[in-house]
Amino acid sequence: MSDESNDLPWGTYSPTGLNVSLIAWARAMPTNGPGRLCAGLLRRLVMLWLDTPLDIRTFGAPVRFYPQDNLTEKRVAFMPQFFDPEERAALARIINAEFTFIDIGANAGFYSLFVAGLAGKAARIIAVEPQPEMTRRLLFNCKAGGFSQIIHEANALSDGPGEATLNIVHENRGASGFAPRGHNYGDETIIVPTMALLALMDKHKIQRADAIKIDIEGAEDQVLPRFFETCPPTRLPTMLIIERNDQWKTDCLALAYKMGYREMTKGRKNAILVLRSSA
Repeated sequence: MSDESNDLPWGTYSPTGLNVSLIAWARAMPTNGPGRLCAGLLRRLVMLWLDTPLDIRTFGAPVRFYPQDNLTEKRVAFMPQFFDPEERAALARIINAEFTFIDIGANAGFYSLFVAGLAGKAARIIAVEPQPEMTRRLLFNCKAGGFSQIIHEANALSDGPGEATLNIVHENRGASGFAPRGHNYGDETIIVPTMALLALMDKHKIQRADAIKIDIEGAEDQVLPRFFETCPPTRLPTMLIIERNDQWKTDCLALAYKMGYREMTKGRKNAILVLRSSA
């Protein structure tokens, strides 16, 4: 479905009929427990008969959603107000016209689109997404919104150059990721090239990022320890948004604190860190 739909212009799959009202009501729900419950029920009603993508403006940008096989897309399509509000608020406070942002585990691009919409055309945004299907969706959204400042990076990030096995989960593509050798999961596996985070910055001529967000399904400890070990202090990002995970072999948050970061605020699933010297 997605291969064909990518060829059709944005707006082809705009909600119609009762779905227009149901989606609008879900998006208008307050960000509290009862609001989340009501929004989820409204979403479920739409999903009962939905068999196409959805084209809905989100964070000020035209976005095509595939809610049938990606939980993140399903959540953001119907309930964008619940999508990492603390993280988006923290980013909004520091975004400027020449903002540099690295989005590791970009998915369909929601963080990148949000930053691009606020920062404007002079921003530099690197969206790291090695999964081919999610790359197609990301690039469609970038093109639909005219976000030429978002640059896609197909290499996965790790502790250095090489290859890694990416496990693809067809029922929830956002849950696709890397697992220790010999512990593959999902519906298929593909081999993707890898590079270190500092090498990525060098490749794209980024001396220092203003913010880096990393959400790679528990593989953050395959990227950040090496980054902290090799990154000069002057090149550390002002802000780090790291998905928490209690299965890391190396505690990435403890390393970040040693590098001079402090927790600015807590997101629902992410640590939002800033350098003490920049706070």
